[in-house]
Amino acid sequence: MTAIEPTPNSGSANVPGPPSASAPPPAGEAHLLPLRTFVILISAVAIGTAAGVLSVLGGTVPAAAVLVGLCAGGGSLMGLNKIVS
Repeated sequence: MTAIEPTPNSGSANVPGPPSASAPPPAGEAHLLPLRTFVILISAVAIGTAAGVLSVLGGTVPAAAVLVGLCAGGGSLMGLNKIVS
C-alpha cells in the first residue's frame, strides 16, 4: 500500500478562526453609548414611564403625571448610577 500524502491546501492552517472576544469593533462600527450607560438610561425611562402611567391611572391630571414621570426618571437615574457602578 502506498501512503497518501496531503496536498498543500488540505490543511486547516490557512482557515481564519472566529474573532476573539476582546477584539475592538471595526473602525466603522463604533458604539454610540457604552452598555452601562444604555442600561441605566433605559431603566430610568422605564421607571419614569411606569410612574407616569400609574399616576394617570390613579386619577392625576396628565400634565401632573408627566411631571411625576420626569421626577421619577431623574431620581432613578441618580440611584441607578450609584447602584450599577
